[in-house]
Amino acid sequence: MQSALSIEAPPELLRLLAHDVRWRLLWLLARSDHRGKELARLLDLPQNLVSYHLQQLIHHGLVRERASSADERVRYYSVNLEQLCQAYWRAGGYLHPLLRGGTETAAVGKGLAANSTGLQPASPLNVLVLCTHNSARSQLAEGWLRQLSQGRIRPVSAGNQPQAVHPLAIRAGALLGLDISHQRSRSLAEALTEAAGQPFAYVITVCDRMRERCPVFAAPTQMLHWSIPDPLEAEGSEEERLALFLTVAQELRQRVQAFLHLVAAQEQQPGRVRP
Repeated sequence: MQSALSIEAPPELLRLLAHDVRWRLLWLLARSDHRGKELARLLDLPQNLVSYHLQQLIHHGLVRERASSADERVRYYSVNLEQLCQAYWRAGGYLHPLLRGGTETAAVGKGLAANSTGLQPASPLNVLVLCTHNSARSQLAEGWLRQLSQGRIRPVSAGNQPQAVHPLAIRAGALLGLDISHQRSRSLAEALTEAAGQPFAYVITVCDRMRERCPVFAAPTQMLHWSIPDPLEAEGSEEERLALFLTVAQELRQRVQAFLHLVAAQEQQPGRVRP
Protein backbone atom coordinates (compact mmCIF):
# COMPACT_ATOMS: atom_id res chain seq x y z
CA MET A 1 0.00 0.00 0.00
CA GLN A 2 1.35 3.39 -1.01
CA SER A 3 2.39 5.54 1.93
CA ALA A 4 0.65 8.86 2.46
CA LEU A 5 2.33 11.90 0.93
CA SER A 6 3.86 14.45 3.27
CA ILE A 7 2.12 17.68 2.23
CA GLU A 8 3.91 20.88 3.21
CA ALA A 9 2.10 23.69 4.96
CA PRO A 10 1.24 26.75 2.82
CA PRO A 11 4.16 29.20 2.42
CA GLU A 12 4.30 32.08 4.88
CA LEU A 13 3.45 34.56 2.12
CA LEU A 14 0.11 32.89 1.40
CA ARG A 15 -0.78 32.77 5.08
CA LEU A 16 0.06 36.47 5.38
CA LEU A 17 -1.97 37.51 2.35
CA ALA A 18 -4.93 35.32 3.27
CA HIS A 19 -5.84 37.83 5.98
CA ASP A 20 -8.32 40.39 4.66
CA VAL A 21 -6.71 43.40 6.36
CA ARG A 22 -3.18 42.60 5.19
CA TRP A 23 -4.40 41.93 1.65
CA ARG A 24 -6.22 45.27 1.54
CA LEU A 25 -3.21 47.08 2.98
CA LEU A 26 -0.97 45.71 0.23
CA TRP A 27 -3.61 46.53 -2.37
CA LEU A 28 -3.64 50.18 -1.27
CA LEU A 29 0.14 50.43 -0.98
CA ALA A 30 0.60 48.93 -4.44
CA ARG A 31 -1.07 52.08 -5.79
CA SER A 32 0.33 54.82 -3.56
CA ASP A 33 2.45 55.31 -0.46
CA HIS A 34 0.40 56.24 2.60
CA ARG A 35 0.69 57.33 6.20
CA GLY A 36 -0.71 55.03 8.88
CA LYS A 37 -3.66 57.31 9.67
CA GLU A 38 -4.55 57.48 5.99
CA LEU A 39 -4.61 53.69 5.75
CA ALA A 40 -6.85 53.43 8.83
CA ARG A 41 -9.22 55.99 7.31
CA LEU A 42 -9.29 54.31 3.89
CA LEU A 43 -10.00 50.91 5.45
CA ASP A 44 -12.36 52.35 8.07
CA LEU A 45 -10.55 50.40 10.78
CA PRO A 46 -9.05 51.31 14.19
CA GLN A 47 -5.53 52.71 14.00
CA ASN A 48 -4.11 50.10 16.40
CA LEU A 49 -5.47 47.23 14.27
CA VAL A 50 -3.99 48.68 11.09
CA SER A 51 -0.66 49.26 12.87
CA TYR A 52 -0.55 45.63 14.03
CA HIS A 53 -1.00 44.27 10.50
CA LEU A 54 1.44 46.80 9.06
CA GLN A 55 4.07 45.58 11.50
CA GLN A 56 3.42 42.00 10.39
CA LEU A 57 4.05 42.98 6.77
CA ILE A 58 7.14 44.98 7.72
CA HIS A 59 8.51 42.08 9.80
CA HIS A 60 8.31 39.80 6.75
CA GLY A 61 9.91 42.40 4.49
CA LEU A 62 6.85 43.01 2.30
CA VAL A 63 6.35 46.63 3.37
CA ARG A 64 8.90 49.36 3.99
CA GLU A 65 8.63 52.24 6.43
CA ARG A 66 10.46 55.56 6.20
CA ALA A 67 10.32 58.85 8.05
CA SER A 68 8.77 61.72 6.13
CA SER A 69 11.27 64.25 4.78
CA ALA A 70 8.88 66.97 5.91
CA ASP A 71 8.29 65.72 9.48
CA GLU A 72 10.30 62.86 10.98
CA ARG A 73 7.43 62.05 13.35
CA VAL A 74 5.37 60.97 10.33
CA ARG A 75 5.92 57.58 8.71
CA TYR A 76 5.18 56.63 5.13
CA TYR A 77 4.61 53.02 4.12
CA SER A 78 5.33 51.48 0.73
CA VAL A 79 5.44 48.02 -0.82
CA ASN A 80 8.85 46.35 -0.95
CA LEU A 81 8.21 45.18 -4.49
CA GLU A 82 11.43 43.22 -4.97
CA GLN A 83 10.90 41.23 -1.77
CA LEU A 84 7.23 40.63 -2.59
CA CYS A 85 8.11 39.47 -6.09
CA GLN A 86 10.69 36.97 -4.84
CA ALA A 87 8.35 35.63 -2.15
CA TYR A 88 5.53 35.33 -4.68
CA TRP A 89 7.52 33.15 -7.07
CA ARG A 90 8.96 31.07 -4.26
CA ALA A 91 5.41 30.39 -3.06
CA GLY A 92 4.42 29.26 -6.55
CA GLY A 93 7.41 26.95 -6.68
CA TYR A 94 6.23 25.14 -3.54
CA LEU A 95 3.02 24.24 -5.36
CA HIS A 96 4.44 23.30 -8.76
CA PRO A 97 8.07 23.27 -9.97
CA LEU A 98 7.24 24.99 -13.26
CA LEU A 99 5.90 28.00 -11.37
CA ARG A 100 9.35 28.56 -9.92
CA GLY A 101 10.62 29.79 -13.30
CA GLY A 102 9.14 33.23 -12.75
CA THR A 103 11.92 34.04 -10.28
CA GLU A 104 14.27 35.01 -13.09
CA THR A 105 11.83 36.24 -15.71
CA ALA A 106 9.87 38.51 -13.39
CA ALA A 107 12.76 39.87 -11.31
CA VAL A 108 12.05 43.45 -10.37
CA GLY A 109 14.53 46.09 -11.45
CA LYS A 110 15.66 44.39 -14.68
CA GLY A 111 13.07 46.35 -16.63
CA LEU A 112 9.78 45.45 -18.24
CA ALA A 113 9.40 45.72 -21.99
CA ALA A 114 7.82 49.08 -22.75
CA ASN A 115 5.23 47.47 -25.00
CA SER A 116 4.17 44.98 -22.29
CA THR A 117 2.07 47.55 -20.44
CA GLY A 118 -0.91 47.23 -22.74
CA LEU A 119 -1.03 50.98 -23.24
CA GLN A 120 -1.99 52.34 -26.64
CA PRO A 121 -0.64 55.55 -28.21
CA ALA A 122 -4.05 57.21 -28.75
CA SER A 123 -5.73 59.73 -26.42
CA PRO A 124 -2.82 60.41 -24.07
CA LEU A 125 -3.55 60.97 -20.40
CA ASN A 126 -2.25 64.13 -18.73
CA VAL A 127 -0.11 63.35 -15.67
CA LEU A 128 1.45 65.94 -13.35
CA VAL A 129 4.48 65.01 -11.22
CA LEU A 130 5.35 67.27 -8.29
CA CYS A 131 8.29 67.75 -5.94
CA THR A 132 9.72 70.73 -4.12
CA HIS A 133 12.52 71.80 -6.46
CA ASN A 134 11.52 70.00 -9.67
CA SER A 135 15.21 69.32 -10.29
CA ALA A 136 15.73 65.57 -9.79
CA ARG A 137 13.01 63.14 -8.69
CA SER A 138 10.11 64.70 -10.58
CA GLN A 139 12.29 65.25 -13.65
CA LEU A 140 13.32 61.59 -13.71
CA ALA A 141 9.73 60.48 -13.18
CA GLU A 142 8.58 62.73 -16.03
CA GLY A 143 11.25 61.26 -18.29
CA TRP A 144 10.37 57.64 -17.46
CA LEU A 145 6.65 58.32 -17.97
CA ARG A 146 7.34 59.79 -21.38
CA GLN A 147 9.74 57.05 -22.48
CA LEU A 148 8.01 53.94 -21.12
CA SER A 149 4.43 54.91 -22.02
CA GLN A 150 5.30 55.31 -25.72
CA GLY A 151 3.09 58.36 -26.08
CA ARG A 152 0.21 57.02 -23.97
CA ILE A 153 1.02 59.48 -21.17
CA ARG A 154 1.56 63.22 -21.57
CA PRO A 155 3.67 63.99 -18.47
CA VAL A 156 4.73 67.33 -17.03
CA SER A 157 6.61 68.01 -13.80
CA ALA A 158 6.70 71.05 -11.54
CA GLY A 159 7.67 72.29 -8.07
CA ASN A 160 6.82 75.02 -5.61
CA GLN A 161 10.49 76.13 -5.44
CA PRO A 162 11.76 75.22 -8.94
CA GLN A 163 15.48 74.98 -9.62
CA ALA A 164 17.47 73.94 -12.69
CA VAL A 165 17.51 70.25 -13.61
CA HIS A 166 20.35 68.76 -11.58
CA PRO A 167 23.38 67.57 -13.61
CA LEU A 168 23.60 64.35 -11.59
CA ALA A 169 19.96 63.58 -12.38
CA ILE A 170 20.81 63.96 -16.06
CA ARG A 171 23.87 61.70 -15.66
CA ALA A 172 21.94 59.06 -13.72
CA GLY A 173 19.20 59.00 -16.34
CA ALA A 174 21.75 58.70 -19.15
CA LEU A 175 23.44 55.73 -17.48
CA LEU A 176 20.05 53.96 -17.50
CA GLY A 177 19.19 54.91 -21.07
CA LEU A 178 16.99 57.91 -20.23
CA ASP A 179 17.64 61.35 -21.71
CA ILE A 180 16.23 64.22 -19.62
CA SER A 181 18.77 66.80 -20.78
CA HIS A 182 16.08 68.60 -22.81
CA GLN A 183 13.67 68.93 -19.86
CA ARG A 184 13.27 72.12 -17.83
CA SER A 185 11.98 73.10 -14.41
CA ARG A 186 8.71 74.98 -13.90
CA SER A 187 6.50 76.17 -11.07
CA LEU A 188 3.16 74.58 -10.29
CA ALA A 189 1.43 77.77 -11.44
CA GLU A 190 3.27 77.56 -14.77
CA ALA A 191 2.33 73.90 -15.20
CA LEU A 192 -1.34 74.70 -14.58
CA THR A 193 -1.18 77.58 -17.06
CA GLU A 194 0.38 75.31 -19.69
CA ALA A 195 -2.40 72.78 -19.13
CA ALA A 196 -4.85 75.45 -20.33
CA GLY A 197 -7.74 74.05 -18.34
CA GLN A 198 -7.17 70.43 -19.41
CA PRO A 199 -7.60 68.20 -16.33
CA PHE A 200 -4.81 65.98 -15.07
CA ALA A 201 -5.85 62.35 -14.89
CA TYR A 202 -3.25 61.78 -12.17
CA VAL A 203 -1.17 63.99 -9.90
CA ILE A 204 1.83 62.16 -8.44
CA THR A 205 3.92 63.63 -5.62
CA VAL A 206 7.44 62.18 -5.32
CA CYS A 207 8.47 64.34 -2.37
CA ASP A 208 7.06 64.19 1.17
CA ARG A 209 7.22 67.95 1.61
CA MET A 210 5.27 68.50 -1.59
CA ARG A 211 2.79 65.80 -0.59
CA GLU A 212 1.98 67.63 2.61
CA ARG A 213 1.71 71.01 0.87
CA CYS A 214 0.04 69.84 -2.32
CA PRO A 215 -3.11 71.74 -3.31
CA VAL A 216 -6.36 69.84 -3.61
CA PHE A 217 -7.28 68.96 -7.17
CA ALA A 218 -10.89 68.54 -8.12
CA ALA A 219 -12.23 65.14 -9.13
CA PRO A 220 -11.78 63.15 -11.30
CA THR A 221 -8.03 63.72 -10.76
CA GLN A 222 -6.47 60.81 -8.87
CA MET A 223 -3.78 61.67 -6.31
CA LEU A 224 -0.83 59.30 -5.76
CA HIS A 225 2.26 59.61 -3.58
CA TRP A 226 5.66 57.98 -3.99
CA SER A 227 7.82 58.61 -0.91
CA ILE A 228 11.27 58.85 -2.52
CA PRO A 229 14.42 60.01 -0.64
CA ASP A 230 15.80 63.34 -1.86
CA PRO A 231 19.13 62.72 -3.68
CA LEU A 232 19.93 66.43 -3.35
CA GLU A 233 20.62 65.79 0.34
CA ALA A 234 23.34 63.24 -0.43
CA GLU A 235 26.84 63.93 0.87
CA GLY A 236 30.25 62.66 -0.18
CA SER A 237 32.15 62.64 -3.44
CA GLU A 238 30.44 63.24 -6.76
CA GLU A 239 30.55 59.52 -7.53
CA GLU A 240 29.01 58.68 -4.15
CA ARG A 241 26.25 61.21 -4.77
CA LEU A 242 25.76 59.85 -8.28
CA ALA A 243 25.21 56.40 -6.78
CA LEU A 244 22.23 57.73 -4.81
CA PHE A 245 20.84 59.50 -7.88
CA LEU A 246 21.10 56.16 -9.71
CA THR A 247 19.25 54.35 -6.92
CA VAL A 248 16.48 56.97 -7.04
CA ALA A 249 16.29 56.80 -10.85
CA GLN A 250 15.98 53.00 -10.73
CA GLU A 251 13.24 53.13 -8.09
CA LEU A 252 11.33 55.70 -10.14
CA ARG A 253 11.61 53.51 -13.23
CA GLN A 254 10.12 50.65 -11.21
CA ARG A 255 7.35 52.87 -9.87
CA VAL A 256 6.50 54.13 -13.35
CA GLN A 257 6.41 50.60 -14.76
CA ALA A 258 3.95 49.55 -12.04
CA PHE A 259 1.91 52.72 -12.55
CA LEU A 260 1.57 52.09 -16.30
CA HIS A 261 0.29 48.57 -15.66
CA LEU A 262 -2.28 49.90 -13.18
CA VAL A 263 -3.44 52.55 -15.64
CA ALA A 264 -3.77 49.93 -18.38
CA ALA A 265 -5.80 47.68 -16.08
CA GLN A 266 -8.15 50.54 -15.15
CA GLU A 267 -8.60 51.52 -18.79
CA GLN A 268 -9.68 47.97 -19.61
CA GLN A 269 -12.41 47.88 -16.95
CA PRO A 270 -15.85 47.77 -18.60
CA GLY A 271 -17.77 51.04 -18.38
CA ARG A 272 -14.86 52.94 -16.85
CA VAL A 273 -15.11 56.71 -17.31
CA ARG A 274 -11.67 58.18 -17.83
CA PRO A 275 -10.64 61.39 -16.05
